[in-house]
Amino acid sequence: MAVETVLTQIERWAPWLLRLWRSIFSRTRRRAESTELLRIVPNERQSWWANGAKIIDRPATQVMSQWFVTNRTDFNVRIAKVRFTRWFPRRWIIWPLRRPKQVTPAMTFDFVVDHRGAGDFLPPHGHADFHATFFPFGDTLEENDLLVGVTTFVDHLGNEYEHHTTFKNVKVRHLGDESEGV
Repeated sequence: MAVETVLTQIERWAPWLLRLWRSIFSRTRRRAESTELLRIVPNERQSWWANGAKIIDRPATQVMSQWFVTNRTDFNVRIAKVRFTRWFPRRWIIWPLRRPKQVTPAMTFDFVVDHRGAGDFLPPHGHADFHATFFPFGDTLEENDLLVGVTTFVDHLGNEYEHHTTFKNVKVRHLGDESEGV
């Protein structure tokens, strides 16, 4: 009798424990296709960072990011917020458990069609370039450093679209050295 109750309890709890295990240890979390209103792809050749910016006499890094965006719905979709998050190394090897992070909201963002600003919404089934500019405060980066973080877009319905992004310095973002042919 006791063996049967143990087996029924295992059968009862196994699917729940398996879902919990997969949600904790899965590497990628996919969104259901039906909730993705926008398809966002980075334009890595036109995204960059540069030193030398100052905001209220505080040193900052200028980050310019460009994206290709497609509206997959039958209605206008508005991007309400854009933010860039970067994590810093821990002060010690394992403590604190959470790494310090810096969240920087976009200073400016808008859709661009034919090199002209088109506002902050995208018409049904439309596509456009999207530009966002960030100014994270902090220490200046070296010329060959990569600026790594997560860019998050929030639409007017509250859906968040996260993209892991890597920005190169404005001087080294293009392949090759143009001065060689001169």
